Amino acid sequence: MDKAVDCLRQVHETRFNGMDAAIKLLQEETNRRPGLIHDEVEQLGKIVDERFHRLAEQFSGVSQRFADVEKLTNKIADLNALAIAAALQAAKEVVGENNKANALANNKSEAMTKEKLEQLSVIFNQSNRVSDERTNSIKERLDRNEGMRSAVIIISTLVIAAVGVVVAVVFHH
Repeated sequence: MDKAVDCLRQVHETRFNGMDAAIKLLQEETNRRPGLIHDEVEQLGKIVDERFHRLAEQFSGVSQRFADVEKLTNKIADLNALAIAAALQAAKEVVGENNKANALANNKSEAMTKEKLEQLSVIFNQSNRVSDERTNSIKERLDRNEGMRSAVIIISTLVIAAVGVVVAVVFHH
């Protein structure tokens, strides 16, 4: 029995020693893990920081582009306003010049019309005077009963001439 107890004790001691060794190895591994985990977390933190830094640079570039676009948009708006103001001023000047030219043309046209009317008036008065002279001559001849037939022809001619002058005056004007 002593031998059996010794064997059992040896088995249990071996077993306990194995368990102690396993616990010791497990403890060493556990003690070593926080350092590994800490190193990996630190490495991961560096990667995340680097990515955030890259994104920040990209957003900084985008912000700069937006600022540049805004500056260009404002500059274009200013140039458009200046161009519109210049175009309106030029149009105003052109309208003013056109009004002056139209006034001069109207004055010239009125002067020419007045001159033509005066000329037509002179012609009409001369024609009337000649017509009156002929009519008086015909009346005198009729009073003397001279050439009734030739008087009718002359009167018809005078009437036709007077109508022609009136038509010329009306259509010329």
